[in-house]
Amino acid sequence: MGTRVPQRISVGTEMSSAPEATLDYSTPAERENLERVDDLYQKVIDKKNLDAADEFFGAGFVQHNPLYGEGVAGFKRFVGDFFLGTFPDLTATVDLAVCQNDRVLAHIHWAGHDESGREFELWTADLYRFQDGRAVEHWDVIEYTELVPWGPARPGGPRPRGEFDLNGTPAQLANLDLLTQVAQNVPLQDLSRAHEYFAEDFFQHDRMIRHGLDGFKECCNNFLHLAPDMVVDPRHVVVGSHIVGTIWDWKGHKPGSDVEVVLVNSDCYRIEDGKFTEHWPVVDYTSAIEAYGYHPKDLFQKESS
Repeated sequence: MGTRVPQRISVGTEMSSAPEATLDYSTPAERENLERVDDLYQKVIDKKNLDAADEFFGAGFVQHNPLYGEGVAGFKRFVGDFFLGTFPDLTATVDLAVCQNDRVLAHIHWAGHDESGREFELWTADLYRFQDGRAVEHWDVIEYTELVPWGPARPGGPRPRGEFDLNGTPAQLANLDLLTQVAQNVPLQDLSRAHEYFAEDFFQHDRMIRHGLDGFKECCNNFLHLAPDMVVDPRHVVVGSHIVGTIWDWKGHKPGSDVEVVLVNSDCYRIEDGKFTEHWPVVDYTSAIEAYGYHPKDLFQKESS
């Protein structure tokens, strides 16, 4: 099952007593894009209405996940045949979302049961590019290891990358600069400057990782057990006023071999006072499981025991 703790969305910075994530936007247009993503999952998945998908996707919609097929027709077919066909009570909740201009990166919590009553839980990170109020392009990160019991496997082939958007508010561009500094100055193999960028009380939304700066360092060291030469290869970055969202590959090689290990990640970080203070991950561990024959969560649990 997924290792995240589900959140509940609140608009802007409003919070309640229940655990909540934040919709991070800087302009009315960005807020509209965020609301379109939330409406998509409510109307199509929660209300089981495939025809409602037509109002959310533009002509020539480009789908970068071959599992879905092409265009809106492929989206409707896969969602109908697999997701809604397999899990009659399925819900898909926007757990966290950040918008920069025409792009929205959202972390989605999927939950339900199949017809035998077996529980299903999944996390995805979905990146949409909007034009004239409709999604015209889509990329994602999926915890494919959670899909395997029901059939779908991670498709092969390259994962396209996007250019960083260098347009935004001063806060957005400052957050992009901070992320760039972290990527340059805190490689996994040398965490000596991590305290400059990560708060001592760094909060994790992953049950496998301890809270705090020390927990962050333990997590990085566990990844180095999988691949000592592991580096981070950014593919997409979406920066908000206080949240930065990424889709990137953490990749290296199994020790003593040329077997490549690629962890496909979406990591979102809250920034306060110039430091990362909170972290939400979506990770596909398929490559590591294929290379080692076990789930990396077993390594995390062993190291923390």
